Amino acid sequence: MSLPTILIAIKALKVGQPAGQS
Repeated sequence: MSLPTILIAIKALKVGQPAGQS
């Protein structure tokens, strides 16, 4: 796992939690 990949994953989760309940 590369650092950029982890950051992107965390970013996606953070953005998907509050405004992503589809």
